[in-house]
Order: sequence, then structure tokens, then C-alpha cells
Amino acid sequence: MLLAAMLSVPLAAAQTVENAGDEPAPQPPPQPYWLRVTGSEVNVRARPDVNSMAVTRVARDSVLQGVGEEHGWHKILPPPGVFALVSSAYVQREGEARGVVHVSSGSLRVRAGSTLYSVDPLLSDALARLPAGTPVQILGEEDGWLKIVPPEGVYFFLSADYIQRISEQEARDLRARAASQPAAPIGRPAVTGDVATAADTRVVTSRPAGATESTGSWADRLHEMEGLIDEESRKPPGERAWAPLINLLKPIASQREDAAAARLAEGWVERLQQRLTEETAAAAGRVAQGDSAARARHEQELQNIRAAQKATRSAFDAQGLLRPSFALPTGAHGLRYLLLDPFTRKTRAYVELPAELGLDARNIVGKYVGVRGTRYRDDRVGAEIIRVEQATVLDGQPSAPRQTP
Repeated sequence: MLLAAMLSVPLAAAQTVENAGDEPAPQPPPQPYWLRVTGSEVNVRARPDVNSMAVTRVARDSVLQGVGEEHGWHKILPPPGVFALVSSAYVQREGEARGVVHVSSGSLRVRAGSTLYSVDPLLSDALARLPAGTPVQILGEEDGWLKIVPPEGVYFFLSADYIQRISEQEARDLRARAASQPAAPIGRPAVTGDVATAADTRVVTSRPAGATESTGSWADRLHEMEGLIDEESRKPPGERAWAPLINLLKPIASQREDAAAARLAEGWVERLQQRLTEETAAAAGRVAQGDSAARARHEQELQNIRAAQKATRSAFDAQGLLRPSFALPTGAHGLRYLLLDPFTRKTRAYVELPAELGLDARNIVGKYVGVRGTRYRDDRVGAEIIRVEQATVLDGQPSAPRQTP
């Protein structure tokens, strides 16, 4: 549920002022292309970052439209059911499902909503800014925030590891097939990565060596193969066996009864052969470095000793820009956060802020913070967490909360 505290957002502070000179020049609209989801249940995120909020989840064989690819992520048009959030204080209603942005100056922030869990909108990712007079399509209202259809120009992101480009005809075939079948239920957010864990999805049993192929349709065989590929991908790199899967995919790729399944299988054969080549080369590289491994270990031990000595002299257990983390599930102390290196943009530590600290996280989110606390390992997510006992803002003391939608 959205926090009731949002009702107290000050009117003057809730407006985001943007100078016209700061707005980028208009760009021509990108040309969409078709995508097919190949993972079991894949998170769609607000930014191309595994630490950004998951706004929904899409099932295997879902058809989406992409508009670009960057750093291993596809930028996609909003999938069905996805919504955004804006403050109701700055939207003039013109009926049950329509409104117009009403600000005296500047623009209104549009923030990401999620179909998977509730989050404080003030800590959610900002997706866009709407000037006065912009119409919005309203889907609902909760605790002073309007759920709206994502405005034009708002995109979401999906990892390229779990998606495949397809033709328009293949998209039509997949949509027609989906329309004739009942929709599969979507589970809770994946704990780590962007594909649901075994607890979230159906169990896929590995095919034993030498087993015969399924007697189902070619599309069913391909669907089964993608389950096996998912399972193999979760293994450590040195334990993955791509060659048997390639051999099982080749008959699907060479048949002529189902052209769509054949094209998709050909794409998988090409991808798995590339993975096999890359992982074989990486393994060979590790063997080639074996002669120098002892020297490298000795040098690493020295570096570890120096680093440990330096750490004992540090005033903090960790420091960095404080951001909410949507990659980890909430813990006993609620939403967890991460400390981000401002230069490398890498995560330095995950932290949680117990209520007994008496600290309002909204006052320090986005600031450079140093923390002291107790480290412990959360085996559910495979990560170390710092339970904060002391937090210090290093770029100045926290100012009065400036809550802007």
C-alpha cells in the first residue's frame, strides 16, 4: 500500500522546477521492432540496471516491442498492465479517466509504479517530466497519487539475455497462440538477477544423456528446450554443457513443418555456439595462467593484508551514494538500500536502516553517506548486508526534507 504519509507532501515543495534551457532537443521517434521473451518469468525494470525497480514481470513467449539496445538491455515500449505515478495535487481532473497537468511553473515528475510490490513513490525511479497542460490517462488513485498510463516517450528495460528479436510474422503467430491459451499466473519478483528462481517457477527436469526427443509439436519441443537452456544458464560457467543442447536444437532448426519454430531454434543454435566458444576460450585462458597462479596468489595475499590494515583505519564500514535497492527483497527492517560508488557506479555495499536509528531515509537518499554497523550474510539472496548503527552524511548534514513527486 502506498504510504499514507504522502498525503502530507507540502504543496510548494511537491512541484519540480525545470528550466526550459535544460530540456534536450526533440529527437525523432525510434522505430519499434518485435521481441520475444525466452526466460521463464523475467523482470521488466525502470532503468537498465538490476538494482532498479521491477515494474512488472513477463512470461516466456510474451511479445514486446523494442526501440533500442544499450549495455545488454533492450529499451521497450510499456507492456500491458504497467503504470506510472504522479501526484494528484498537480493534475486537474476532467472526468474519471482523464486529467491535465496543472502546475504554475516548471514540470511534474512521473515516477515508476510496480505491479509486483508497493513502494514509497518518493523513492521510486523518475521516468519523465510533464509540462503544464499535458493530458494524462488515469487508471486509479491511491493515497494522493494517481496511477496513469505511461506517457509517450517513457520506456522500460529488459535484459537482453532473456529476450530474442523476431519478425512481425513470428510476433503475430505467438500472439495468436497466446490468445488461444489461458494466461499463466505471474509470480512474485525474482530475488536475484532477472529470471525467477526455482521457488518462483515450474520445475524443469533435465533430459538424461541419450534421452529421445519429446513427441509433441515443434513449438512444444522448442519450449521444452528453452527450459533446459534456462536451467543450464544458472550453473557455474565451468559446469555448463552447451553442446548437447545444440545437438537437440538442430532437428528443430532443420525441420520445415513449423517455420517460426525453425527460425527461433536457429537463433538459439547460433547463440549457444557463441556461448560455447566464449566459455571454452575463457577456460583455456585460465589454464594458460596456471603457471603464474602461485605468484599471483602471493601478491593477492599481500594486497589483502594492506587492504585489511587500511580498512581498520577507516572511520566507516562503507560509504557511497545512498540509493534504494529493488534487487533485494525487503528484510526485517523494511526496504533495503545500496551504497553506490559515484565514479564507477558500482555497488559498494547493501545496507538496512533499523527503525531504532530514528532516521528518515528520505532525508539522506541521494547523499554521500558513511555508515558503521554489523555485517551479516543473507543466504536467501547470497549477499552481505550491513545493519546500520550509525550513518553520517559526508557532503553536508541532511537538509529539511524536500519531497517532490
